[in-house]
Amino acid sequence: MILNKSQLSIATAFVIFIIFFSFSLKTPMHSDDFGYFLKGLSIDEHYHHYMTWSGRIVADYISSSLLLINDHLIISLINAFAATSLIFLAVSIPCLYFDVKLSPTYILVIFCLYWLGNPSLGQSTFWVVGSANYLWTNLLVLSFIYVYILTIVKKSNKLIYISLSVLGLLAGCSNENTSLILLFAITAINAYLIINKIKDIKFLILTTIPLSIGSAFLLLAPGNFVRASSNSFDDWNALSIFSKLKIHLLERMPYSILSSWLVIALGILFLCIYIFNYKLKARNNIYFPLIFLLAFFGSNIILAVSPYTPSRSYVGGFVFLLLFTSSTLILAYKNSRNKFAINLLTAFLVVNAAYSCTKDYSVYAMTEKQNQLRIMSIISARNHGLNNISIPNFYISGLYRPEDKFDLFHNNKAMGKYYGMNSVDLDRTAFFDYSSVLSPSELKSPLNLGSNLTIKSISLNEIIFKRTTTIAIGFYKNPSNASSVCAGSIFIKLKLRNGKTFEKKVPNKFITLSGINYTGIEFPEVSKDDVVSGWIGIYGCGILKKFK
Repeated sequence: MILNKSQLSIATAFVIFIIFFSFSLKTPMHSDDFGYFLKGLSIDEHYHHYMTWSGRIVADYISSSLLLINDHLIISLINAFAATSLIFLAVSIPCLYFDVKLSPTYILVIFCLYWLGNPSLGQSTFWVVGSANYLWTNLLVLSFIYVYILTIVKKSNKLIYISLSVLGLLAGCSNENTSLILLFAITAINAYLIINKIKDIKFLILTTIPLSIGSAFLLLAPGNFVRASSNSFDDWNALSIFSKLKIHLLERMPYSILSSWLVIALGILFLCIYIFNYKLKARNNIYFPLIFLLAFFGSNIILAVSPYTPSRSYVGGFVFLLLFTSSTLILAYKNSRNKFAINLLTAFLVVNAAYSCTKDYSVYAMTEKQNQLRIMSIISARNHGLNNISIPNFYISGLYRPEDKFDLFHNNKAMGKYYGMNSVDLDRTAFFDYSSVLSPSELKSPLNLGSNLTIKSISLNEIIFKRTTTIAIGFYKNPSNASSVCAGSIFIKLKLRNGKTFEKKVPNKFITLSGINYTGIEFPEVSKDDVVSGWIGIYGCGILKKFK
């Protein structure tokens, strides 16, 4: 059966949905998720937050609404749908404006660029609170832009105009930098439309007014001023406007360009191809993508007033950049002579994105297992009547890009309250992939290395993309505190199928999970399946015990 272009586009979108869903499902509840779950939909809680912290009332309610579902599977499905919709809209907006049909090529290219060029993929897409602030809000912005263009290029009815006003209010109250740039852009375009008698004053009222109200509600929130006056920002607040701008442009903003260099490069390449093919005829069409390129730079420059710009703060500008590149892609693809080269480029992007997805997925699966162990440890402590516990931080290694990592902030009080305890503190000493603990132990019974030094388990796990075998060793007592008759260093010795042997000293540091003290060691370039024998011993003590 041969699929037509529309069916291929739907099939492509479905595959993208599955990818987003798979990652969301593997992303543990973390960071601010616990705090926003506890806030719930309480008007008092959100009002207090608005008055003392932030004006992002739309994002805050989306966060709490999603988390209150309290079903990770359903939340992951909803978030994956939102992410897929954002990709779909980033392509549909220029398709609507240029009156061309949606193509699976466009969707594939923009998805790959979203994945490979996102300045904060993990924090903006898979983390629930992060997605509410940077995925869902940008989805509202794109929805507003789509309906706005629809009212210009097509005949519209009352329902569409009402939708435009509601979306304008929500988009205005979305995110500080994108909200302000969107307001400036829409005001300028509306002025042009009214001056040239393309639209009337009623259109101005239905678009600019709701957008302005939403922006004012967001930007003038008392909480913004309370947070900005915090002692933490005294050094920043003492700087002149010129100094802030200089620091931002030279030290902070380059990240937004370097992290998304591929998206910028391809957008400019497509634009140059289009101009070369159509020359003077291209002049009118290039204004549309250039608006979004300016919005990208404007959204990032305006962050100069902010004392703190984490990588996720550049995602709003990045979405405008996607619109620029999708617009120039569609223009370049109009000429049949360019299609083969663009299809070849698409294949290259797909291969890279597929490799990135596969590599990152193994890491996310690893952290999900780590989270299972953390939760088991918390529940065990609670069942033993403890009100406080310390858990290890996530050990994240092997991502395709550092931007793919989710947020690592830890709220000990909120997490504690969520699990019915006073506090869940964070021990930031995780030094190996402790998800290996969940692998079957090589020991059939506890192994004694000497007085008071008994090993509960020795587990082997292989990190496929690193071709590294991690060995996790669980002690009933911390060897550093055990009164062993021998004080030498513990070591591991492995023998492979090819006869080679590897021997490494075990680190004298430990993490505690459910009362067991674990240490771990990595053997690079060693496959778990190639290990035929294994021993654990203590240097200088004549102790050597076989465990495999």
